[in-house]
Amino acid sequence: MILTGLCPTMQTATAVSAEFNTKKGVCISRPSADTHMVLFMKVRVITGVSAALFGILCLWLIDTLFFTIVNTAFVVLAVYEVLKTAKVTNKGTCALSIVFSATVPLSIHFKLLEKIPAPLWVILMIYIILHLSIMLAGYSHTKFEHVAVAVFVSVFLSFAISSMLIIRGTEFVYPDVKKGAFYVLIGLTSAWLADTCAYFAGVALGKHKMTPNISPKKTVEGAVGGVLGSVILNLIIAFIFNQWVFTTAKVSYLVIGVTVLILAPLSIIGDLSASVIKRNYGEKDFGNLFPGHGGVMDRFDSISFTMPLLCGAITLFPKLY
Repeated sequence: MILTGLCPTMQTATAVSAEFNTKKGVCISRPSADTHMVLFMKVRVITGVSAALFGILCLWLIDTLFFTIVNTAFVVLAVYEVLKTAKVTNKGTCALSIVFSATVPLSIHFKLLEKIPAPLWVILMIYIILHLSIMLAGYSHTKFEHVAVAVFVSVFLSFAISSMLIIRGTEFVYPDVKKGAFYVLIGLTSAWLADTCAYFAGVALGKHKMTPNISPKKTVEGAVGGVLGSVILNLIIAFIFNQWVFTTAKVSYLVIGVTVLILAPLSIIGDLSASVIKRNYGEKDFGNLFPGHGGVMDRFDSISFTMPLLCGAITLFPKLY
C-alpha cells in the first residue's frame, strides 16, 4: 500500500515495473519486457537496413578487389568467432587458421591455385601437419579437439563463403558480370529471406515445434512458410533483374524457383547446425558485430550451406544458368 501511494505507475504492470529505493525514498521505474522487445527490434531493423545498403554496394562493386577484401574479412571474422566460441586458446593454432582462411579467398581472386604445381589435397595435408606440429609444441594446453575444430572451421568456412567469388567469376557460364551479381544475390537471399519469412510465418501460424531441443522457437509451419516465402520473393527478384537489369540472356524462372526450393531448406539445416555448435559451448551468439543479429557467423551460418551448393549447381549445369 505504501509503495502504491508513492508510485502510482506501479499499477500499470504491463507498461513498467517499479522498484522502491528505501534509502532515497524514491520510486525507480524500469522498462518492461515489451519495451525491451521494441528497442531490440528497432536495433535489428537499423542494423538490417544498414547491412542491406552495404550489401548493395558490395554487389555493385562485385567485379572489383573491394568485394574480395570484404569477402576475406567476413571469412576471417567467421573463423575467429567459431574459434573463440570453441575456446581454442593456442595462439599458434588460431593464427595459422586465420592466415589460411584469409589465403583462400585471395587465392581464388588472383587464381593462385592454378599457378601452384602442387594439387589442393597436398596443400591441405601440409596445413594439417602444421596444425599437429603446433599441437605438439603446446601439448600442455592444447587439446586435439581444438586442432580438429580449427582445421575443420578454417577449411569449411573459407571455401564455403568464398564460393561466391567463384560464382562471381564463372566467365565460361555467363560473361556478363551482372549475372554473377544476380546469382550471388540469390545465394544470399535464398537463406536470409527464408529466415525472415520463417519468423513471421512462425509467429502467425506456428504450432508444431520442429527442433525443441536445438532451437525451441522454430516451428514446422514457420519452416514451410520460410521456404515458400523465399521462393516467391526470389522469383520477384528474378523478375526485376529480367525486366530492368539484364539486357541479353534472361534467367529462367523455373530454374530459379527449383534452385531456391532446394537452397532454402538447406539454409535451415545450416542455421540449426550452427545452433548445435553454440549450444555445445553454452553460447547464445557467435559474436556481436551486428547489433541485434549477432556476429558474422550468426549471419553466414546458413549461407555457408547455400552458397557452395549453388556454386556446384552452376558449375555442373552451366546451360541451366
